[in-house]
Amino acid sequence: MKPTNNDATQDEPAANTGQLVGIEALVGMVPRLVAIDTATELGSIALFEDGELVFEETRRVSNAHGEALLPMLAAALAGRGLAPSDVGAWAVDLGPGSFTGVRIGVATVKGVVLATRAEVVGVSSLAGGGQASLEPMYVKPPSIHSKTA
Repeated sequence: MKPTNNDATQDEPAANTGQLVGIEALVGMVPRLVAIDTATELGSIALFEDGELVFEETRRVSNAHGEALLPMLAAALAGRGLAPSDVGAWAVDLGPGSFTGVRIGVATVKGVVLATRAEVVGVSSLAGGGQASLEPMYVKPPSIHSKTA
């Protein structure tokens, strides 16, 4: 029997079933996670390895997320000798915030996830700053790579 959203708990990771998955659970599930925030005039990238924050960069980019995000991401990964395919999960800020900024972040992560088949989780800006923003906030959709319809 296929699990449903009613069967989910925040502590149990869901593999492509549409169940609740919080970023904290996802950080512990995968060797590497990249978190991206483009919802405000600050652009941020964080890299977690084995549950530990190993890289963080924040830049004031105003309305230039489209120009700044990919170079920031490339530098973050290259600095640790990684490629996007080495990342098991991606987190992206879903806002509220700049509509264009959120679209750039979501589209970038969606493209990477399509190419690498990594996991993805959305995080709300309303959860607050710092570690508080890593609270579970999103129902992970079924994988687009699923062989079932």
